Amino acid sequence: MGAMSLGPKHWAPWRIEEEASRTSLLKVAYDRGINTWDPVNVHSSSESERMIAKAIKKYHLPRHKLVFMTKCSGYVPEETTWRHMFYGKEMPVSKDYVNQGVLSRQAIFNAVNASLDRLETTYIDLLQIRRFDDETPIEETVEALHDLVKAGKVRYIGASIIWATQSAQLYMQNYYNTLYREEEREMNKFCNERGVGIVPCAPFQRGYVCRPPKKNGTMTRVTEEKSWRRADELIELAISIVHRVHEVAEKKRWKMSQMEEALGVIGKTLTKKEEEYLENLC
Repeated sequence: MGAMSLGPKHWAPWRIEEEASRTSLLKVAYDRGINTWDPVNVHSSSESERMIAKAIKKYHLPRHKLVFMTKCSGYVPEETTWRHMFYGKEMPVSKDYVNQGVLSRQAIFNAVNASLDRLETTYIDLLQIRRFDDETPIEETVEALHDLVKAGKVRYIGASIIWATQSAQLYMQNYYNTLYREEEREMNKFCNERGVGIVPCAPFQRGYVCRPPKKNGTMTRVTEEKSWRRADELIELAISIVHRVHEVAEKKRWKMSQMEEALGVIGKTLTKKEEEYLENLC
């Protein structure tokens, strides 16, 4: 379960911040067998990690039955009103954020210790480097990750959103869904050949493939993000793909979200003809 939606609404209006909502959501997930939670230290300026810790205490969830998959490399603002992506140039050169970002040894150690404090746990099940750091020698990054495993603060290591040529991990979280299938060219093949596990990032493309195109413009997140990001999901080809997903889902009497499951998760299956129909536009 991704934790990106957890956080204060002043960080983003589509965040889930109410005490009852944010904790009951995690409790419902746990009760239904979803015990792997995937935050990112920069999301909501780390509030998502704090919310997870609060839910565990409130509902007395056993830590040993949970899996935490947090990430590092981004700069975490001290103010929760800041959004890190808007200060990409200022934070790395600020005296207040020395060794607080990218993938140097010191920065990784600082990030992990901070996440452990926010999650109120003694270890992270899976630590992922979020994107590649071209300025830090890869040997330094990998040795730091290895030392954290040996120290018992991290159980396993992985990577998220990097190129296949940069990957030498045991786990990969790559950006992959019906609207973005570039990973099939290299990354997925590379991971399959090397025995590297894959967990898709943004499998529902921020919700765009879970509803008919005409309803996408009504989403709070879409409205907010129009002011600062390019909406690739609204180009003609993307809309045509979502139309086909909707069409096939209606024929099979599935939810549109179950179409994504059929493409990448065990439990739902598509016929060869249905797969070809969807792939003609992808």
